[in-house]
Amino acid sequence: EILVREEMPFLDDLANVGRNDPCPCGSGLKFKKCHGHAAGEPPPRKLPVHEGVPRQPATERGRRAAARRTEIPRTDA
Repeated sequence: EILVREEMPFLDDLANVGRNDPCPCGSGLKFKKCHGHAAGEPPPRKLPVHEGVPRQPATERGRRAAARRTEIPRTDA
């Protein structure tokens, strides 16, 4: 009974916290990455990081900008 009384404020905090709010346990993580995911469900997986490899432009405007960045700059004085 004592443990239930001590844990009730924490359970109330869990019920009232938003998905992107800090977790009330004090871990510093967002609720969705700490106590917010379902017990039988693994935490969300991270996307792979490709450091040093630029992404391909998704639009024509991005392709033109990428082409301008790779051109040899003019040295007009």
